[in-house]
Amino acid sequence: MKSVWLLILSLLWFSSPIPRAADPDSNGAGDAAWAEILKKSKPPTPPAEWNTKPPTTEEMAEFKKKAGDAADQVADLTKKFYETYPNHSKAEEAQKKEKTFRQLAASLRAEKPKAGDSKAGADAEDKMDPAFKAKYMEAMSAIRAARPNGPASVIAEFDKYGHQLAKEFPKQSEPWEMLMLAAQNSEGEKSTALYKEIAEGTPVQRMKEAATSELKSRDRLGKPLELSYKSVEGREVDITKLKGKVVLIDFWATWCGPCVAELPNVKKAYDELHEQGFEIVGVSFDEDCDELKKFVAKNKMAWSQFCDGGGWNNAINKDFGIHAIPAMYLVDKKGVLRDMNARDGLADKVRAMLKE
Repeated sequence: MKSVWLLILSLLWFSSPIPRAADPDSNGAGDAAWAEILKKSKPPTPPAEWNTKPPTTEEMAEFKKKAGDAADQVADLTKKFYETYPNHSKAEEAQKKEKTFRQLAASLRAEKPKAGDSKAGADAEDKMDPAFKAKYMEAMSAIRAARPNGPASVIAEFDKYGHQLAKEFPKQSEPWEMLMLAAQNSEGEKSTALYKEIAEGTPVQRMKEAATSELKSRDRLGKPLELSYKSVEGREVDITKLKGKVVLIDFWATWCGPCVAELPNVKKAYDELHEQGFEIVGVSFDEDCDELKKFVAKNKMAWSQFCDGGGWNNAINKDFGIHAIPAMYLVDKKGVLRDMNARDGLADKVRAMLKE
């Protein structure tokens, strides 16, 4: 039997909406580009031998890395698609798919496995409560069966069985993993309610922290935002002192492919709108701050950067809880956080706020 980890991972990709075929009357070139997205959207297949022999820590890490890279590639393709063919019938769908596959890539890279994880996982599965194990496997079978009905059906099953199992077996981590996947792939009040349940009920500290951080982050929207730091250039940065300007907080890293790919758009917006009152403050997730400085200089990035070498655990992220980059927050002239997904249509959003 496959490990619990592999079952979750195999279903994680299928919880991401797979693009549908283009309409017959769509643009020819756009249809070809969409066909490429369809091709790339197929999930990577785990090695067949993992069905009988649990993968090693290194094998799991490598597979998750490849799967994350594949998800990012789909996200890059969908972004290029809707920017190149804005009037195509699938342009709106492409925008949604980009966000979803970015989240998928972040989920796959979120945790670095530690030595002995694969053995520990196999041991945990062998020692699993028989009553829970039977119901858990039944739930996973139902979730797999929902795949042909589309992503919404898969997420609904995660939600349904996650709640059922968490109620009966609250100390097991797997039901809470299901609910976490449902929360990550839901929207609005539904998503927020799931995160609250996880934060209050999960026995897994990692998930409790992630859910709490997400809720804290969402609570910031529409409220004055505070952020201050000493930049790598030695400058004191405090966005509360930038009232009257529109401020972009760019959470990124030099090792993040999508972040680097987005840089031309960020620079273009800065060059065009800086003199009108647009500012950027960067928060780097790099572990090598010297390399960051070299990158910033080489790419002529004129705005301030924070870096303490902490990576995902940097001092600022301990408060903000960013779990996927690039992440872009837009703060209006009154110092209020107005947009937590400023990446889409950045320049237009900044122009609109500058006119307020």
